[in-house]
Amino acid sequence: MKRLMALLTALLIVPAIAFAQIKGLEGILPAWLLTSDLIYYAILPFLVFMLVIWGFLRRIGVFPGMINPLIAFFLTAALIPTGAFGYLVAILYSAGINFGLLGIIVLFLIGIFLLPQGEKFSIVVKERIKTNRAWRAEIKSRRKQLDKVKTSVIKESAKSKPNKNKLRDLEKKEAKLEEEIKELKDRLGYV
Repeated sequence: MKRLMALLTALLIVPAIAFAQIKGLEGILPAWLLTSDLIYYAILPFLVFMLVIWGFLRRIGVFPGMINPLIAFFLTAALIPTGAFGYLVAILYSAGINFGLLGIIVLFLIGIFLLPQGEKFSIVVKERIKTNRAWRAEIKSRRKQLDKVKTSVIKESAKSKPNKNKLRDLEKKEAKLEEEIKELKDRLGYV
């Protein structure tokens, strides 16, 4: 799967570079698309921005596995036509070591203050999703039971001499199941 992603990425980048060499893109200087500068001013910054976004998406864990690199790729590619990519590359190279040091400080601060809360939030969201799935499965199970009980009530009522005790028990069970389904729906926030 990773090789396929690398191949798709290469197939998407090569035509974009060729188009940019012919037409030029706002935010990427045509001089940057020469062979030697292409690596330093286009490919490496693109990969840096993509990997930062990808790492952030993996860390927060909102999207499943292989969707993260696609989202990171398209978000990074979206920087190019806006001119933000060229601006970020210019900042990256003009700031040099200061930018790297600032980046390390920012990542350090994010790691200390924001990620623990983000992890807690992510865990809470995952647990909530798991609980909601369990409740939905429980609703489905209770509905099946309710259908069986309703069928039994109809069969018992259709008899020429229905057993009143059995019919009363079935109706109580039906009411109890309907109440349990309503309670589960209320937990899930159904109207």
